[in-house]
Amino acid sequence: MARERAFSDQDVVNAVNELRKLGKSVNKTNLRLQVDSGSPSVLFNVYEELLSKGGIKEEDVKKQEVAVVQTEEPSFAVCYS
Repeated sequence: MARERAFSDQDVVNAVNELRKLGKSVNKTNLRLQVDSGSPSVLFNVYEELLSKGGIKEEDVKKQEVAVVQTEEPSFAVCYS
């Protein structure tokens, strides 16, 4: 018989929201670090299940875009060996 999970669905939702606020990707490692318990694989499986059931909105994931700021003058890095 499988063990009971050490975290709830709400723990995963909260972790995903926090990762999004921090601009971090939602992956096994980041979920585990944020929830602070449970198996990374199980956490990610719960995340994917919540995505498919609508517990977490996938459109929110797609809205995370990086803004690119263009300066007038290009900057260069010079490395000396």
